Amino acid sequence: IATTLDRHRLETDGKLLPLPEPSQSAADKVFLDTGNKLCDGLAKVIHGYAKTDDSEKKRIYQLWLQFADVPGWYNIRSMGQTQSFKRIQDHIRMSVSGKAEASCGWAYDLPEPIDTPPGARLVLDLKGTEGARFFIDVMSPEGKGIFQVLWQDTPRERQEVRVDLPSGLRVGQIILYTMNMGPDASNDFWRLAIEDPDQKALVSFFDGKP
Repeated sequence: IATTLDRHRLETDGKLLPLPEPSQSAADKVFLDTGNKLCDGLAKVIHGYAKTDDSEKKRIYQLWLQFADVPGWYNIRSMGQTQSFKRIQDHIRMSVSGKAEASCGWAYDLPEPIDTPPGARLVLDLKGTEGARFFIDVMSPEGKGIFQVLWQDTPRERQEVRVDLPSGLRVGQIILYTMNMGPDASNDFWRLAIEDPDQKALVSFFDGKP
């Protein structure tokens, strides 16, 4: 990542001459993809420290939760040429580009499972670019799918979406997916939570706080 920034700085200062196209675009993509893959790989490793008995690894995991851009989330699907999951001020932007109908996915494991009461809802506050779609997997602590929000077009204007959940679900993980129906797409999420009937959050996966 630092090398990518250094290359851009040298190009801006005229100290690094650009390659002829399409070589320059290919080189830029290699640097960007490599940085993203390294970050995703590191997140997966640190996420594996969540339930360790090793005190040093546990301390690393706690620091990651404290300082990570989007704490607790890690990549589980990368079908696009590029994909990202990052904080943009007060919301999370999930993007994928490449061949049409490519998708990417990020997962979040709850520290402790929750059981959905009668009247529970999955709540999203989101909007997307043209051609963006989203899908949600609600998983058991054992990693089995127990509920799905099937692929649907993301609203172009910011909108709150509420989905009724069956009672008695034991939720241990949630997986969020984004798909592009054209060359690229982005979904912006201000909130993702499971609420009880009184609209009190049983768990908030992110809440738009910078």
